[in-house]
Amino acid sequence: MSFDVVIRGGTVYDGTGSPGAMTDVAIAGDNIASIGSIDDAACASAGTVIDATGLAVAPGFINMLSHSYVSMVQDPRSLSELTQGVTTQLMGEATSDQRDRARESYARRR
Repeated sequence: MSFDVVIRGGTVYDGTGSPGAMTDVAIAGDNIASIGSIDDAACASAGTVIDATGLAVAPGFINMLSHSYVSMVQDPRSLSELTQGVTTQLMGEATSDQRDRARESYARRR
């Protein structure tokens, strides 16, 4: 099987609460194709190989109490969260005044 991306040697956290396991992850298209030891031949044919030794590998983190409505006014792409591995944010704890200012600022940028 050929893979587009192979992430090697990272500590994989699957989101179940189990301890992380040092292993490889292979991606084909938009799907995780394999988790486990990926042989050298498969890595050689992959489009991209990432050495994740000493790094965490996870499907994404959920920020259940995000206050990014403030930072998103400055950067609507929310890169401050994405660079930390956060892929989902739940917001709504802001006062209506803060939400209105953020909404108006975003509307001016469009």
